[in-house]
Amino acid sequence: MENHIITILKVPVSQYSNEFLAIGLFASDGKESFFRVSNHKLKVLKRLISDDSYYLMDSKVKMIKKDFDLNTGEGKIHFDLNHTLFSDSHLAYLSKYANNVLQFEKPQSIDLPLNDEVFDQIFSRYVSEKSNTKKPVVTRFKTTILHTLKPQIEDRVTWDAVIDKDRVQGLIFPKITFDFAGLNSGLVLGQAQDFSKEYKDVRDELATLYSVVGLDHDISQIFLVGKEPDKSQGYNHQLWSEFRVLKGITYIESESNLGEVVDFVRSHDVVPLPELP
Repeated sequence: MENHIITILKVPVSQYSNEFLAIGLFASDGKESFFRVSNHKLKVLKRLISDDSYYLMDSKVKMIKKDFDLNTGEGKIHFDLNHTLFSDSHLAYLSKYANNVLQFEKPQSIDLPLNDEVFDQIFSRYVSEKSNTKKPVVTRFKTTILHTLKPQIEDRVTWDAVIDKDRVQGLIFPKITFDFAGLNSGLVLGQAQDFSKEYKDVRDELATLYSVVGLDHDISQIFLVGKEPDKSQGYNHQLWSEFRVLKGITYIESESNLGEVVDFVRSHDVVPLPELP
């Protein structure tokens, strides 16, 4: 293994499309090797694929970790590069013949020195590890939406609302932040989504939002405010097309239709979230 190579571990999220979710990354320079799996992505997958598929995928990931005596999969490891599982030829084989549960992409060469910093950067770019300290990118679209909406419902909702398992049973993340949230018979959640952002960011943000869809024992309404992206952004446009008709979400197209949010909040006596004991 003379070249510096990387390969991405991915999981198909739909049997009807070629959509995959990257969950891990392997990299090696022939002397030192790194392997990491994103716990955040594993949690997202629990809501995106069937229980049987998740069980099979999780079992295979655990087998890989066990094979190299891994602990949680969230760090750097060293192992024998001659091991057949991570040889060049076997990685290429996996990328071509992997099953429909877990796949390795075809190995790619990189012209970079491999160290902790470089691996972290590559992992962040291709797998998009979720970090509790990472600040979300606030775009002009989101700023415009919130600037328009705030004066009309400012005293009826909580802004930058943190939703955790104390408020929503069955939440798979420790906490999720929404642009606004209120309470009537259940939680009323609102999020502005810029569909023109980088695809992986849009995908990850929507996957997090999707994780609360269906938890209607605690949630009465979910508003998603967006705007149709340019059709040249193929994958982004596909996400927009799917989420604007997704059951469990009320989609609002652009700032010109925010009156629907305002009318709902006012007519349903929505109030800010109470402090938890």
